[in-house]
Amino acid sequence: MDARHEDGLVMRVTGMSCGSCERAVETASRSVTGVLGAKADAGSGRLVLALEAGTDRRAIEVAVVSAVREAGYAAGQVAGRGDTALALGIGLGLAGLFALGNALGLFGLVPRLESGAGYGMLFVTGLLTSLHCVSMCGGIALSQSMAGRDDRPATPLRALVPSLAYN
Repeated sequence: MDARHEDGLVMRVTGMSCGSCERAVETASRSVTGVLGAKADAGSGRLVLALEAGTDRRAIEVAVVSAVREAGYAAGQVAGRGDTALALGIGLGLAGLFALGNALGLFGLVPRLESGAGYGMLFVTGLLTSLHCVSMCGGIALSQSMAGRDDRPATPLRALVPSLAYN
């Protein structure tokens, strides 16, 4: 970094899914006065900005959010510790509700498939549960088939990295 640089600003951008999206966000960000450079990453949903020294960071952030929005994407601050604490609190609350429901026997009210079920009932159960697989598991499987997004050439091993990290 030269003398005109100061520490960068990191922002969250949603809606990016490819290299073209990254370039559109970078171009929109660089159009803002005070931004010397921009690097977007669709995989992490982050935008890293290099700013001129002595610029008003808050004003630049507002201008970049507006420019990125005009390009068709949503931008905001990167999640901080407050978001993590909120997610942890919600998770613990849900776990507590589950434990309470289990202790009160509420899950005994859920119908179960018994061992004497006929082939027709098994077929219907399979159809109903396949909706879950197509909608949720299919999306996860598709997202894991995307190779990492950076400037290095693609290799068969790099294509497996998302799936290996997930598993």
